[in-house]
Amino acid sequence: KAAGIRGIREALTGGGSGGVGAGQKGDPKPDLARRARPLGIADELVLENTGILIQVPGEDNGWTTLQHDYPREAPDLFVFDSLKSAAMRLVFVGPHVVNFVGQIVPRDSSYTVQHFTMTSAVHNHLGDVLSALNDSTQTVLVSPGDTVSLAFGAVPVADGLVRDYFLLSNGVYSATKPHDGGGPDPETAPLRFALHQNRPNPFSQATAIRFDLPTAAQVQVRVFDVQGRLVKQVAGGQFGPGSWSVDWDRKNSAGSPVPAGIYFYRLQTGGFSEERKMMVLN
Repeated sequence: KAAGIRGIREALTGGGSGGVGAGQKGDPKPDLARRARPLGIADELVLENTGILIQVPGEDNGWTTLQHDYPREAPDLFVFDSLKSAAMRLVFVGPHVVNFVGQIVPRDSSYTVQHFTMTSAVHNHLGDVLSALNDSTQTVLVSPGDTVSLAFGAVPVADGLVRDYFLLSNGVYSATKPHDGGGPDPETAPLRFALHQNRPNPFSQATAIRFDLPTAAQVQVRVFDVQGRLVKQVAGGQFGPGSWSVDWDRKNSAGSPVPAGIYFYRLQTGGFSEERKMMVLN
């Protein structure tokens, strides 16, 4: 029955923008290239001190770790099969709340996977973030204390059937906080120039734009509209090596709030230039 279990696992942990039910079959791991920046020291400490280790017996009566899963970084539904071992153990790194540990018993009865459409997504600060959650190129920052309320459209259950609900969510833990712009990040200097995705994105009031400088440089950070017209220069001058963050308050050079829509921000340091897209909400 291992193949049947694997089929359920693949169906429930497929790709997609999140929802109740299953996504399409595919790699359940998130696109780690969409991290805000390479992991810093604080982020590595977070990852080392959380998660779940899946282990099987190893040499010399020890244990070998096959996988290290992190809630929210991988879908929060764990099904481990075909371990080729009569024994296994789960090591919960750091504090966890375990609601249930059980065994899957395969049945001959068939199952049908239904996908429910997400009808609304409301962030307590950002407001409507439905379009962002449905767009794999965008992210929504959920800080401690933030909430996102999701609603899905369900269809009736046929007579004689029962329904189980699965909510699969992808995300990334991070200990990195936006810098206040008063100086370089105290972490070691970056190895290369880089412009990172603004946070939060989308946003309605203000956002932080972060960039890395391996050496001191003359920096310009400017915002443009979709027609390529300059909206505002949010940073300009000499910056030292380090990771920096500057804020944009959604205002143009005249001090007036810009309308909702798509905007682009560009980092220029002489020999280096990079541009990214962001979204302003009503």
